[in-house]
Amino acid sequence: MKKNITCLIVDDEPFAQDLLRRYVDRLAYLDLVAICQNSLKALEVIHNTNPDIIFLDINMPEVSGMEMVKMLAGARPYIIFTTAYTNYAAESYDFGVVDYLLKPVSFDRFVRAVNKVSEQIELKNNVWGGDFDSGPSSKIVTENEFIAEKFFMVKSDKKLIKINIEEIVYVEGMKDYLKIHLMGAMVIVHMTITKMEEILRKHQFIRINKSYIVNIREINAINGNEVELSNKQKLTIGATFRETLLKNLQGRII
Repeated sequence: MKKNITCLIVDDEPFAQDLLRRYVDRLAYLDLVAICQNSLKALEVIHNTNPDIIFLDINMPEVSGMEMVKMLAGARPYIIFTTAYTNYAAESYDFGVVDYLLKPVSFDRFVRAVNKVSEQIELKNNVWGGDFDSGPSSKIVTENEFIAEKFFMVKSDKKLIKINIEEIVYVEGMKDYLKIHLMGAMVIVHMTITKMEEILRKHQFIRINKSYIVNIREINAINGNEVELSNKQKLTIGATFRETLLKNLQGRII
């Protein structure tokens, strides 16, 4: 039997609180641990209950939703932002959120956001069977070997798979596992995006927001706050990463 998903609602608007609570009640596999009217109280509840999901309003008094996310230490819950404003959408991807819901949130849109989390939890629990060690002592090979060989091996679907670095188009971070998007394939691995960034930074890869690392050679265009990749995928450039990206491309602009 699958374990229910626990969630926390953080919003200072009574109408929004009630709407989300009613949506949670309609999904049997969701368990509501609390409703908080401010971020400081929510931080205390998170520490005590460790919910799987936080439905988090962005505009709140004293401490905003985005400021609250920055204050979360260690392994944080899956974040689903809820807001009446569209102008935070691009910036929200810098925080590695699962989804961004515009108020008033429809039930259909709510369910789709929760399903994204459910999928990530299922992949996290089932891909490895809990036998993978991603701690500091689990170094695979040395940095020089990565550079010389231009490939590495990852454990996915209970087998070791060779990843040719040149074939990686981009890497997508989803909490504590990654999707490695190759030319014509995709591999899921249990690893942090920070560790993968260390591996790839010597191979002309660059972080464009908190959730994505891209192969510079696979960038076809930059359009505003988006990069367009060779596989037609469009990814948002985080505000804090844009300057570094442009600096890396400067010598290639004629």
